[in-house]
Amino acid sequence: MVARVSLKDQIVANLRTEILAGRLAPGEIYNAGDVAERYGASRTPVREALLELESKGLIHVSAGVGFEVVRLSPAAVRDYLEVRELLERTALRGIAGQLTHEQLDTARELASRLERLSVDGDAVEYLEVNKQFHLYLVAQYGNAKITQLLAELMDAQLLPPGHEDARTAEEHRRLLEAIEVGDVDAVGNLVAQHLDLSRRTWAAV
Repeated sequence: MVARVSLKDQIVANLRTEILAGRLAPGEIYNAGDVAERYGASRTPVREALLELESKGLIHVSAGVGFEVVRLSPAAVRDYLEVRELLERTALRGIAGQLTHEQLDTARELASRLERLSVDGDAVEYLEVNKQFHLYLVAQYGNAKITQLLAELMDAQLLPPGHEDARTAEEHRRLLEAIEVGDVDAVGNLVAQHLDLSRRTWAAV
């Protein structure tokens, strides 16, 4: 039996995607009533959704005013990426040389979708497939806590403009090659390079 998704959770998911993809911009005040009207919802699920997004650090809610997307500081970006690197280096080094052909094929298909989306897709779809790619690989390590922590980080980390360029696609391919042949050191270095590209992209914003 498929669990039903509540209206509050739908609003959380949709607003989160709009925020992370840059469709709701930092510094702008958005009206909660407009959100309620868009989703045909009462104010209660909208208020609950906004409070959940605020707890994730994505927005700031002002009673009677609306909500504002939080602008990430350089320190916050550094902290997010530093923790991501620790989690992904541990997990991906641990699976180097351990994946089955079927697991590698699944990861390659996700990487191929990302490459296609970097050329002719939109930011929202790229965001979701990028998350699927990273979480799929990390989940193969078998540590549910690491996977959960990474998912939470990726739920709260905005993507910088230009994140979907050809360099990212090439890094994904090289990472999968290193995992396939079991080159642990190369995997660790490629994770660091991949996230360093995000650091440099953010620094240029």
